[in-house]
Amino acid sequence: MLCRHLNISRSGYYAWANRKPSQRDAENADLLLKVRRVYNASKGRYGSPRVYQALRREGLVVAALISPISNFTVGL
Repeated sequence: MLCRHLNISRSGYYAWANRKPSQRDAENADLLLKVRRVYNASKGRYGSPRVYQALRREGLVVAALISPISNFTVGL
């Protein structure tokens, strides 16, 4: 019923649903864990600029700006 409502085939939906995560998705999940680790280690005191700086000090190459939308998505 949902597939018909969204105008997609069932086989297409199941192909998408059973697909392995892409390398980019895996990297993003790993980065999210690192962001949460830094944030929790600061007892919630660090905002995105300080989290960014902490990750850079660890040698990670991350985007210069972690937007407030990302903070909301991350759950910080």
